[in-house]
Amino acid sequence: MKKFMKVCAIIALILVLVGLALGIAGSTAKGRNTISEVVENVTGGRVRINLNPTDRNWGIAIGDDIFDSLDEVNYDIKDSVSFDSNYPVLSGDIDKYSLEGTVANLEIEAGGCSFRVKESEDDSFYVEAKGVGKFQTYVENETLYMKTTTVARQWSEISGSKITLYVPANRNFGEIKINLGAGVLEFPNLRAENAALEVGAGQIEADGAEVQRLEINVGMGQIQLTDMNVTDLTAEVGMGEFVAKGAVSGNVDAECSMGNLELRIAGKQEDFNYELSGAMGNLTLDGKSYSGFSQEKSIDNGAAKKMELDCSMGNVTVKFEK
Repeated sequence: MKKFMKVCAIIALILVLVGLALGIAGSTAKGRNTISEVVENVTGGRVRINLNPTDRNWGIAIGDDIFDSLDEVNYDIKDSVSFDSNYPVLSGDIDKYSLEGTVANLEIEAGGCSFRVKESEDDSFYVEAKGVGKFQTYVENETLYMKTTTVARQWSEISGSKITLYVPANRNFGEIKINLGAGVLEFPNLRAENAALEVGAGQIEADGAEVQRLEINVGMGQIQLTDMNVTDLTAEVGMGEFVAKGAVSGNVDAECSMGNLELRIAGKQEDFNYELSGAMGNLTLDGKSYSGFSQEKSIDNGAAKKMELDCSMGNVTVKFEK
């Protein structure tokens, strides 16, 4: 996924340069300084701008590594998964078979496929696949590992690579880690104490997720959760989208750089205390907008829960449903 994230950085750079018009239009020093901070944050310090026309160093400074990465901007979904040399690697069509060993945790790495989790008819785990380029699965230290890449040469061909994992009904995992480079992954009734979902350019859908500590990371893809029941939620969105609907009984820490983040949470606004921060993005809390340059605001409702929202250049929306 490293090559893919370089693409994100370059695209971000392009959008930043387009946004210079806004910076030049900002007549106040505060506005100019805010835009400079956003540019540095989004590009990881690789791009620095000075919008003060009275300064002899006025202009744009771009790191050499940005240009060095241009030769590697093609995202190769075959390179996004690392296989373990201690276990066999299969390919093609794989008939359904059971997995041996005690399973407490689940770790999935998928570099391009249509991956679906379904309910098993008994207390065992099963897997089957069709049209996979490389496929590896094994149980080690009570963790079920699943790794796969596609034979597709273009993203439009990814749907031809299909994997199905059969999980016993109502199975609660200690930890779930999912890293999807491209493709689609569907995981209904995801249940775990800790879960980390990361997507590069693909899409993850989870219905009925029950997790104590949930961590979300989106590059340019999408993660969508419906009917979730989460204790603590942490989310970071680059240029993609994260949409979630359900209950959060603990704290929320959400950050959006240039994409879209939308939360529909059961309850009311007064259930949380808030720390809001933003720059050039749009931040809306229960219908009220907090957009604008260097927007920072604290709201103390005397609540037991806390919500931190940070929106740089994207869109963050939080709505409550009683």
